[in-house]
Amino acid sequence: MNDENINTDEMFSGDEDNTTMAEMVEAIVIAEATAEASKKKANRLKESLINFCTEQGQPKAYGVVNGVEVVMKIVPKLRFSRKATAEMSEVVQWLRDNNLGDLVKTEPYAETTSIKSAVAFAMDTGTMKIEDVPQRLFSVFEQIELNYSTGKTRAFATITNER
Repeated sequence: MNDENINTDEMFSGDEDNTTMAEMVEAIVIAEATAEASKKKANRLKESLINFCTEQGQPKAYGVVNGVEVVMKIVPKLRFSRKATAEMSEVVQWLRDNNLGDLVKTEPYAETTSIKSAVAFAMDTGTMKIEDVPQRLFSVFEQIELNYSTGKTRAFATITNER
C-alpha cells in the first residue's frame, strides 16, 4: 500500500463505527500511563517481597495465581562493569593476564558485554575471587533476580552494594 492512497480523514471519521484520531491518541496515552503505573507498582511489590523473604531467611516465595502455583526464587548475583575511568586496553590486558582474554570479543559493541561476561564466568567457575577483581578497573555490585516457576527470569533490583 502506498502512503498517498491512505485517507486518514476516512479512517478516523468519528462516526459510530470508527474512533476519532483524538480518541485514539487519548487511549494510547492512558494505556501507556496505566502500564507505567502498573510496572512501578510491580517493582515496589517485588522489592517488598525480597525484603520480607530476606528478613525471614526464606530464599523462595510461594503463591497461587489463577489456580496455578507460582514459586519465585530469590537469587543474588554479582555483576561487573568497567569503570568509566578505566581504559579499555588496560581492562583487556588485565583479562589476558588472568587467562580470560579468549573470552573477550574485540568487535565494536561486543567488547563491553564480553568483558562483563568474562569476569562473571571467572567468578561463577571459582577461578577468581571477588578480591581478585581490581577496583580501579571494575565496579562490582549485587543484583537480585526473581526466577519464576514458569521458567521466566526477571532481573529486578540493582542493589548498590559496591564491593
